[in-house]
Amino acid sequence: MKKENSLDIVEKIYNDIKVDILKKEYARGDRLIETRMAKDYSCSRIHVRQAFYKLEGEHLIKHYPQKGFVVIGISNDDLVEIFYLRKALEEVIIRNVIKLATKEEIEEISRIAKRIKVFHDNDMEIDLFEEFDIFYNKIYKISNFKRISNILNLYSEYFNALRKANIGSKNIRNENINNILKLVEAIKQRDFDKASESIRSRVLHI
Repeated sequence: MKKENSLDIVEKIYNDIKVDILKKEYARGDRLIETRMAKDYSCSRIHVRQAFYKLEGEHLIKHYPQKGFVVIGISNDDLVEIFYLRKALEEVIIRNVIKLATKEEIEEISRIAKRIKVFHDNDMEIDLFEEFDIFYNKIYKISNFKRISNILNLYSEYFNALRKANIGSKNIRNENINNILKLVEAIKQRDFDKASESIRSRVLHI
């Protein structure tokens, strides 16, 4: 039980700092102080350092001798790279979704896509972003590609940052949502070429 609690603490510190970095709560060059973090989370410095190592593995922070851990952050170039990585992996995912999705699963993702459209049309941004996550998590689950899904889930917070990077560009977001609706129709028709085209047509909005 103690080990599970320790893992939970590390994961919480890691996730909290990661989200704050992606939300630009930390500036590039900001120092992360282990003792302060340990006090804030009522845990040992070992837990904090383990979380820092995970963040360093994602190149969000870096350890410097005599200085400690410093925020590197994420640039627009990083988000562009992640955007193209996501599109490439989702093409692989969709091929299996078209093969494996049941009628009930297709009806479910269709309902989710319609809700996304409604939330977008009514400027319900918080609900919209949550529904995006529900939609893609369902798609990944249907694909049964666990390793690829794990990679995509690892970058889920990056995708949220990407969606919000140009939050005022409603026209671009509307185009991408229409692509989601086209993707669902392609899945219904078991048409990989159309599904692939909808993924490739997704517009980067930074």
